[in-house]
Amino acid sequence: MTYLIEVISDQPLDHFLEKTLFNPLGMKDTKFYVQSEKRDRIATMYGLPDLGSPDMTLGKLVVAGENGFNERIDVSATYPDSKPECFARGGHGLFSTISDYLRFAQMLLNGGELEGSRILGRKTVELMHTNHLSSELLPFKVVDPPEYGYGFGLGSRVLLNVAESRKPGSAGEYGWGGAAKTYYWVDPREEMIGILMAQSMMHFDSPEEVLQVLAYQALMD
Repeated sequence: MTYLIEVISDQPLDHFLEKTLFNPLGMKDTKFYVQSEKRDRIATMYGLPDLGSPDMTLGKLVVAGENGFNERIDVSATYPDSKPECFARGGHGLFSTISDYLRFAQMLLNGGELEGSRILGRKTVELMHTNHLSSELLPFKVVDPPEYGYGFGLGSRVLLNVAESRKPGSAGEYGWGGAAKTYYWVDPREEMIGILMAQSMMHFDSPEEVLQVLAYQALMD
């Protein structure tokens, strides 16, 4: 997908994203590297050993998880913060902030627009957050347990059945998470956005689920 974007747009992925997404949305702190004057703002990473390490194995992850590993870890080798020339990837590698990510999520909640900048068409956003998996592939699973009650759209999971998910929510709610306990969800029905940035690599607890449950419990008519 990254290569396809670069071929069609005739520019590197990082340039394309800045021109069509980050700059129009005012995401001033979102890049594949961090400017020197901002590096003191980079949050420290904790948790399991670096998931992207060349010698990382599933066995090492399991052992670290069983031992409750939660020390400071250095991920600069696999996630360099000071190299503008580093390879821009479509799957991971961006540095950002909660406020920037909130602007991205708000654009999705608004149907593809934020403060006069149209990023996506309304029907495109709807298509992105419609389940594209057949019933034979549900519930889908990334790791145990499976994502009960959820399907998957074009880039994020989408809630199909609230009861099967075993937590409060709304059909049509969508979102996704990252390896370091980064997580967001958007609920169009409730006009709600939730964002969690924890910087805990591959932690097996689920603070994102606790946050989501508490957020819905706090809703009042």
